[in-house]
Amino acid sequence: MHALPFSGLALGLALLGAQEPPGDATAPVVPTPPGVILIVADGLGTSHEEFLRLVDGPLAADALPELALVRTSTAVEVVSDSAAGATAMATGVRTRNGSVGVDEAGADLLTVAEWAKRHGRRVGFVTTSYIVDATPAAFYGARRDRDEKLQLARELFEFRPDLLFGGGEQYFLPAGRTGRFGTGERGDRRNLLREFRAAGYHVVERPLPGPLPMVGLFAEDDLEGTASDPVTLPAMARAALAAVEHDPRGFFLLIEQEGTDTASHARSPARLLETLRVWNQTVALAREVQQRRPNTVLIVTADHESGGVSLIDNGACGFLSIAARRYQSREGQPFCVQFTTRAHTAAPVPLHAAGIEIPRGVILNTDVHTLLKSALE
Repeated sequence: MHALPFSGLALGLALLGAQEPPGDATAPVVPTPPGVILIVADGLGTSHEEFLRLVDGPLAADALPELALVRTSTAVEVVSDSAAGATAMATGVRTRNGSVGVDEAGADLLTVAEWAKRHGRRVGFVTTSYIVDATPAAFYGARRDRDEKLQLARELFEFRPDLLFGGGEQYFLPAGRTGRFGTGERGDRRNLLREFRAAGYHVVERPLPGPLPMVGLFAEDDLEGTASDPVTLPAMARAALAAVEHDPRGFFLLIEQEGTDTASHARSPARLLETLRVWNQTVALAREVQQRRPNTVLIVTADHESGGVSLIDNGACGFLSIAARRYQSREGQPFCVQFTTRAHTAAPVPLHAAGIEIPRGVILNTDVHTLLKSALE
């Protein structure tokens, strides 16, 4: 497909729908409904990506034709957390750290997922974290405090997405109630998994490609989707993509890799490499869907950078930090990976895209919302 500029996507679709198929002047062309896949690697920076390139070669994201850098600061802070970073992408409004789905004064904001649902699109959330963590919560919830996990679980039920894959079973079960992975924490005694079933949802124990609506909570808290876990991010992404790819309504699907952030906070190069490989596999799966399904947009980005990852000369390895490790590139050249902090940084993050034209150069995190909304329209 030819990428459409985000300011003219709706017009392009209208023109597409007006065309007549060759050989049949009477049959109208029905445009494929919009599909939008947003992959967020929490904490991913440009040095994270280059680390994987050096070791494994070109990334799946490198094949996407559009590229920009995204500034991630909040309304009031230079360095963003996941809550504010995801809210900017979800709503187009910058907020303060710790808040999801609300502006800096605490007023509720309309998210792109809510817009998609109102306009008949399928909506799904996939994460290797718990499903009420900051990044997915920013797309369906509205709380000043991202740590209000029990309230966010209730808001998620009220939102009624078509698909949920992730962790966090404990936040959906009553206090004292034993689930598959642990004991519930809800003081209001509500069993939200039972309520999902009563509302017609399939509650699954493994990621499956359908039928919708479907809920799968695969851990008590987070999954950390690395290759050694029983439920991986690629497995969840593959099932979710299969469930929505051919749906006549179109869709918005958020896929989050939490492990890039966790490994960076832990300052573990080995763990980071593993989780980057999982992320790369997931991007490749999404790219396959985007290429074979007309009118589908794929955006791959991050909410902020974590760890201050540096790729330095092998001889200086460990000079500034004990969180360092030597590696060798595919060409046999030695280099060193080290972290300059356990915290987040204000470094711009990469944005890769296919199926839509994006502004080149440096953009704002709120511009990601503009891209998402334009694609869905």
